[in-house]
Amino acid sequence: MHFLKRHPEISRRRAQNLGTHRATISPESVRRWFGDLESYLRKEGYDDILKDLSRIYNCDESGFPLSPNTGFVLVPRVASHVYQLSSNTRAQITILASVSASGHVPAPDDYISS
Repeated sequence: MHFLKRHPEISRRRAQNLGTHRATISPESVRRWFGDLESYLRKEGYDDILKDLSRIYNCDESGFPLSPNTGFVLVPRVASHVYQLSSNTRAQITILASVSASGHVPAPDDYISS
């Protein structure tokens, strides 16, 4: 730990697993995806969706591994997120949250079809 005392700009943190498919995403690829989506909706005649905020939803999923195996890594103190690539395919619990652009949050029952 003498190394960390000599280098106060570095801290010891626990890394989060990050799959390789997520590590390759860039701001440009996200912009391209949304541009392609807009073009597709216009081409198919569904551009009215883009004007109705109650029909535009954002979803985010979070996975919680049942047996995490991350270790400690040394990173700059200013790092907000610390990841390590993982090909871990162990079981996990996944939670999906969604909200519309108009602010509507669906109740859990809305996801169940009868």
